[in-house]
Amino acid sequence: FTSSQSLSGSVVLGREADFDSVVGFYRTLDAAGTVIAADGITRLKPGDRGYTETALQPFNRINQLGNYSVADGQTTSRNFTGLTGGTFLAPFAQVNGNTFLAFGAANADRISHFRVLGNNLFGMEDLLGGGDRDFDDLVFGFSISQVA
Repeated sequence: FTSSQSLSGSVVLGREADFDSVVGFYRTLDAAGTVIAADGITRLKPGDRGYTETALQPFNRINQLGNYSVADGQTTSRNFTGLTGGTFLAPFAQVNGNTFLAFGAANADRISHFRVLGNNLFGMEDLLGGGDRDFDDLVFGFSISQVA
């Protein structure tokens, strides 16, 4: 969606994992995951030194889509409004002291921990090294109710 548009809707989460995880989203400039640094000029790509720290700075994080968590074996949903466009959204998760980003090159194990499971539906693998690679440890989906 464009920078002049905003979205409203909900995010639904479900968890099937022993480890607690917190999921949120950050802004990227393109589908390759490029983020902009605090100076407004420097651009970092997944795998660049400082990428994770920069991606998760408050100016790149999306407050309306942050701090999602759910108990094991449970589901929950949360509404959001006024999410502005003009950038790409990328998920991140914090699990057992590890931070996993949407792009494998940005992760300590160089493995992608997120997978598209369907339209507006994503799964996460929560173990360093890829675990069992079932991508159902945390599943989240979007339901868009309004584009204004």
